[in-house]
Amino acid sequence: MKIAIRSILKHKWTSILMLVVFTLVAAALFWTTGIAHAIKQIEYHMYRDSNGDSTIYLGDYYSKGKIEKAMESYKLEKVVLERLARGFVDGDKISDTAMIFEITHENRQRSKQWFYFSSGRLPEHQGEIAIPEMRYRNTINLEDVIYLSVYTPQGHVLNTLPFKVVGIMKMAPMKGLGAFLIKKEEMDVLLNSSDIYNTITVYNNFSEDGFGKADVESSLDRLISNIYDKLHENGIATGEPWCFDIVDFINRNRSFVSIFNGINMLASLLIFPIAGAVIAISIRMLAIRRTVEFATYMALGYRNFKIVRNFVMEVFILALLGYFLGITIGALSGIVIEYIRVYLVFQDYMNGPVMLRHNLLDYLYILSFILLLTAAWSVPVTNRIVSKAPIRILREQAY
Repeated sequence: MKIAIRSILKHKWTSILMLVVFTLVAAALFWTTGIAHAIKQIEYHMYRDSNGDSTIYLGDYYSKGKIEKAMESYKLEKVVLERLARGFVDGDKISDTAMIFEITHENRQRSKQWFYFSSGRLPEHQGEIAIPEMRYRNTINLEDVIYLSVYTPQGHVLNTLPFKVVGIMKMAPMKGLGAFLIKKEEMDVLLNSSDIYNTITVYNNFSEDGFGKADVESSLDRLISNIYDKLHENGIATGEPWCFDIVDFINRNRSFVSIFNGINMLASLLIFPIAGAVIAISIRMLAIRRTVEFATYMALGYRNFKIVRNFVMEVFILALLGYFLGITIGALSGIVIEYIRVYLVFQDYMNGPVMLRHNLLDYLYILSFILLLTAAWSVPVTNRIVSKAPIRILREQAY
């Protein structure tokens, strides 16, 4: 080990080159494995966080007590009641129908992780509003004043309030995508009540491991169907059959997610020959420069195997250093990307923040890949050069 470390320090420039290669390989694989896992987690956690295993939109507003009474016979992980109002928006440049969603403590916490604002922020004070860029680009700007009116399902206008635009959302993966966001207090005024709701979000311990399992999915379908029947029995209309089902969403996008699961394999197939070639060239340059050293070891009675082993140990030490450096760099860059909120936008398929997620198998995979890369490209090259060392020495002396 000491000999290997001394040799690394003695031939520092070649060692630095190989260290850089191993570091880049580890960082690249850290990103590809991280994104491949994150895509699936984004799809599951981001959309389930907002929409649960199913979101039921009611045909009218009902009191909290009446809804809870209808749901009390079901043992669910969690039931969230919210309000998604329909109305009109009017301003200097716009007159249109609108969907209005309230900001509760729960979805305010959600916004810290999932929301993306092209400009501005979430409403924090009375009379503030955030608007969706996807529908109102170039028609509503920051600081504009707009008026929101809310109407009942029967078409009766309840109230109208003015709002100042403080945020423009480029991405908001939640119920009411494309809706205006206002504070709960303003929603109370618009609806003339703080105790009526028209949205039920159901969470029922449905894990992402259940995706694709027919028994799990059919069980969820039966549960939601029973809830619909129970709501109707208690005089709660479900109105339009508009029910966000996380299972349906995941199934529809399964092929899209599988593309990202293949990113890691594709990256590995590309990295192995490219990085291996650089490593092989570096080893060859270093080994040829040390031909006299190898011949000296042979003269001292060292077998070729032992010489190759000592030399390859140097490469493995650099590989392990590169592994830890690459993982560290990858992790730090991932933290920075999450902090500055970079988003992936795939049109109608899926949108979400760029993030990296790993498990223990990912780290073992990256380490195994680097060790295999090292062995595959260093051992044959070194063995060939060491075996020819005496011949090369004699040839140089002849000249």
